[in-house]
Formats: sequence, C-alpha cells, structure tokens
Amino acid sequence: MTFDWQQDWDAKVGLWWKAGPGHTPPVKETLRVHPIPDAASRLLVAAQAGQLNRIDVKAVLAAIREAQRTGEGPFAGVPRWFWEEPYLSDSNAAFFTGMSLLVLWQVYRAQLAEETHVLLREIFTGLQQWFNRAYAEKAFYYPNKYLGDLVCGWLMGEILEVKHDAAIPVMLEAAAYWRDCEWGWGEHVSDIYRRVMLDQLSVLLFLSERLPLEVREAYTGLFHELLAIEDAYQGGPGVPSFRSYAFLNSPDYHDYRSLIRPLPEDLGVVIREAGNEAPLGATLYALGWHARVPARPTQPVDVEIPCFGGVTATAHLEEDIRLGSISRVPLMPSAEHLLWGMSWMCFPAVFWRRAGDWGFLQWATREDGQYHSHPETQLCSYIGQSLTTQVVPPMVGRTWCLQQGDNLLALRVMSPITVSWEMLCDRFRLVNGTGNMMPLPPTKPLATVAVTTPG
Repeated sequence: MTFDWQQDWDAKVGLWWKAGPGHTPPVKETLRVHPIPDAASRLLVAAQAGQLNRIDVKAVLAAIREAQRTGEGPFAGVPRWFWEEPYLSDSNAAFFTGMSLLVLWQVYRAQLAEETHVLLREIFTGLQQWFNRAYAEKAFYYPNKYLGDLVCGWLMGEILEVKHDAAIPVMLEAAAYWRDCEWGWGEHVSDIYRRVMLDQLSVLLFLSERLPLEVREAYTGLFHELLAIEDAYQGGPGVPSFRSYAFLNSPDYHDYRSLIRPLPEDLGVVIREAGNEAPLGATLYALGWHARVPARPTQPVDVEIPCFGGVTATAHLEEDIRLGSISRVPLMPSAEHLLWGMSWMCFPAVFWRRAGDWGFLQWATREDGQYHSHPETQLCSYIGQSLTTQVVPPMVGRTWCLQQGDNLLALRVMSPITVSWEMLCDRFRLVNGTGNMMPLPPTKPLATVAVTTPG
C-alpha cells in the first residue's frame, strides 16, 4: 500500500498541513492550516496499513496534547480544531479527534511505541474532562455531537479504567429521546451526519467490553434504525436533506455499507475521503461488521421518514431521478441564530438526477450590499449564515410541502421581513443542470420553468 507520509508534513509543528482557509472564524483567512482531527484520522489510516513506523507518532501526539486546553473551565480538555487558532472555536474537535485516537488505542496498540502510551493516556484524561461535562448538558437535540461525546466518554472510561455508572442513566435517556423524538435536529436525514452517527454506534457496539445489556440493546436498536434509513435511499443521496453542504455541486455520496471495506492500495483515497472523521471502514471490516448487521432489504420506490414534531421527510426514488421534501421547516425554530443554525444547510424541497442535476428552492436577501441565502452558497460555519445581521433572532423562511409520489406542492412564506433588506427573493436553483430550458407560451406564469433532459 502506497502513501508518502512526509507529504504536507510540518516537522516544526508535528502535524500535517493543508491549504486554508479553515471553517472557524480565527482562520477564515489563513492560507495554510494544521487541522488536528485530520492528524488523528491519518494516524489511524497508518495503523490500519501497518505503517505507523513511518510516522513520528510521538510528535503528532505531543502536538495534539499541546493543543488541548488544560486546567479548569468549561472547555478544559478540548483540543483546538486548528493549530493556528488563538482560542478554541469548535468543541466538536473533541469527539472527532478522540474517536480516531481511541480506535488507535483499542485495536492497534501493539504498533505503538511505549513512549506514546503516556501521551495518549494524558490526551484521553483531558478529553474525559470534557465528555463528563457534556453528559450533564443533555443536548440530545444535537445527536451527532452528543452521541459522539457519549461514545468517546464511555470508551475512554473503559481505557482509563474509570467507573462511569452515572453515565448509564444518561445514555438510556438519550436513546429514549432519539427514539421517541425522531433524532431532534434531523441529522438522520443528513447523508453526512447519519454516516457519522453510524460510525459512532458501530464503534460503541463493536469495541465496548463493559456496556450494560440494557444500554447495548437500546443502542443496537438506534443503529438498526439509522441503517434502515440509509438502506431506504438505495445507495444514492438522500432527498430531502438536512445539514448538507451541497451548495454548489450535486451531492457527493457513498453508501455506508460500501465504506466498510479493506484498505485500497492507494491510501490517499482513504485519507481524502475521511478528512477530519475517523476512517473506520477497514477496522470495522476486519472486525466482521458485514456479518453482524442486518442484510440490506428490498426497498420501496416511495419512502417516508418521521422527523421531530410530527414532521415527515418524503422521497420518491426512481432509477434516474429522485424527488424529496420535508413537510415543514424550520424543523426546530429554536435552532436558528445569527452565527449558526439549521436553515443555511437545509434543502427542504429538492430533486436529483443521476446525471448530476441538483435542483432546490432557495431564499436570498441583500442587506448592506451583502448577499445571504438559505441554503448557503459557501461553507461558512460559525462565521454567520443568517439572512439578516440586523434582527435577533433572525428571520428564516418557512416551507410546507405536500408530496405524493412524483408530485410535490410547496408553500413558501417569509414573514415577518425587515426594512434592512434591499432585496428578498425565493428562487429555484439548478446546479449542474444537464437539460435544456424550454420556451413557454406567454399565457404561462412568469415563475413557470420547463426543462427537458436527455433520455
């Protein structure tokens, strides 16, 4: 298996670099960044390939440890996402970094030099401070983050041989919320974050040696539910989509089952696909994942997935095209803020073609000469994604959809509006369109669009 581990390596820092900018405010204009979760992910790939001896593992772990916030305080134990950040900006770095490192320890410890064991245990001890506090917050509505904190906290407790009986009722309470309240923010209908949660649940169920039977049964049920949703989309992208970054391109999608596979000859493929996530495919494959999960069932053409508050995600799937909608958005209005929220990455009424066409409804505003849109036009986490910077809480567009098979009716409302807007529009956006716009007779409404596609 081939990969140049010195590529993009920065020996002065002890981490690999990549072209910027980063996704957090302190590095939004930085041209070169050193992402810490990515470094932990790369260590895991090297271990899977049996090539840790080609890396200065001690230097990487020392850099991660140095990037951890020490002492007391609400964020003690959390590493910065980027080495260049002067302050902590994204606490999700804790579970993204921790997941790769705990799998490295649990499965590939024999490849690690003794001198790295102390560093890893120090990192785990620091992270455990954060995960213990995260338990108490009970932010069940944010499932990929809270589940990641729960899983990492539980498994690191096993590694450090710490009793965590207090975590058991919290884990059961969280599982009941996700089961009864349909996953809160709607990350079960997000291709990206559903995959993250399947990773988290797989790691918990496959690596934990002390998980109580009641907890194991509850989380096995959650795993089966998410895998059934994944299977419902028949190996293609989910429509509609919550928490997607497909702003300028058709969704890039990999069926989760297909990711559980041996390492390819070109390790760069795994590293690029994983990014900041733990690259678990080869590890889970070696642990017999495929033999231990339900077989993929035959799926219907029309799919309905329950969401929070009685909302339904509906999809109509055909060989060359799929149509999807959410019956009501915003799904959880309390999640909309000036600097973060759900609407900027929510696609409530969409269609997708295998040829690459990606069509969706989009709000757009102009305020003080600046354009804003929902869904966004660029990745801008924690930098500001609202349609206005003048009103708190910000206004978001509301959508109600009725869908039956391949027919979809959407009602869109923006109310109230602000006098600071110089422009407000609701538009249909077609990305990577392969069809042709057809001329319409003058009797048709101005908002009518007709597109013909090859075949």
